[in-house]
Amino acid sequence: MLPSATTATDNVNLRRFTQTASNITNDRCYFLLIHLFFYIIILIIVYVRLEQFNNKQEKILSTLNSNHNLNFHHDSQNQLLNHN
Repeated sequence: MLPSATTATDNVNLRRFTQTASNITNDRCYFLLIHLFFYIIILIIVYVRLEQFNNKQEKILSTLNSNHNLNFHHDSQNQLLNHN
């Protein structure tokens, strides 16, 4: 039996549908990958900024601690001198 025109048309339509579904799947994958890269970049930027903030905070705290230690040492010496 020879293939009829409807069978050939059905095959062409099926091939078009498969290619269209494949293209949609590829487009969705690309869309998801682009979003994934975008969010990774955003997270890296946030992490770097937090590290910079943390470093500044540590410097400020170390400066405050050193000043406090100097003041405490100075006050302790004054108290010793006043007791003598």
